[in-house]
Order: sequence, then C-alpha cells, then structure tokens
Amino acid sequence: MTKVLSLGFDAFGTTESFAHFDEGEGKLHIENRVDVDPLLERNLIGRTSWDGFTPTREAREIADIPVALIHQWLVEEGLDVFQFNRDPETKRKVMQKLRSSDWLKLRSSSGRI
Repeated sequence: MTKVLSLGFDAFGTTESFAHFDEGEGKLHIENRVDVDPLLERNLIGRTSWDGFTPTREAREIADIPVALIHQWLVEEGLDVFQFNRDPETKRKVMQKLRSSDWLKLRSSSGRI
C-alpha cells in the first residue's frame, strides 16, 4: 500500500510536492507537480505588448522557460540550457526550439530572434 502526503507548495506557489511511501517496497518517492499556466500567460502578455528590450536596449528577454521543461529537455535530450552561452551547439538547439511554432508559448517578447 502506498501512502501519499502533500509537502506543500514552493515559495512561488507554482510547484506542489508530494511524498509517496510504498510500504511494500520500503521506498519513498517525491513527486513535483508544476502549474506553468501563470508563466505562459505572462509570456503571452509580453509577446503581444513589448519587444523585450531593456530601456537602454542593451539586453533583450526573448523567452521564459519553465524549470520543469528545462529539466525535461536535460533528461530526455541531454540539452542543458544553462550552457547556452558556453556551447554553440546548445545555443543552436535552444534557438531552433524558440523559433519553432511548437514552442511559441515560451517566447516572452515579440520580434525576430
């Protein structure tokens, strides 16, 4: 029999964690459920209302990627987005995703990237 206990939400209120204890196997599993809808809604507002540039136009935000998706890409594809500025192949793959209509909801500003 498995017992489930809610561990509560993270500080942002977007990730709820659960502990699953399998008495038969004597194992504990941690599950995280992430609500990405608020982030995707903010991205939509950004895409339709600004170009992403800072007031000095020195920097530009182009996307906001949920941590759960960053983790999924790392596990399933070996794509470590934190190597974006260090590895040209990683940068190419991430930019390819962000230019794809399949990942449009990740884009947080309008314009060409």
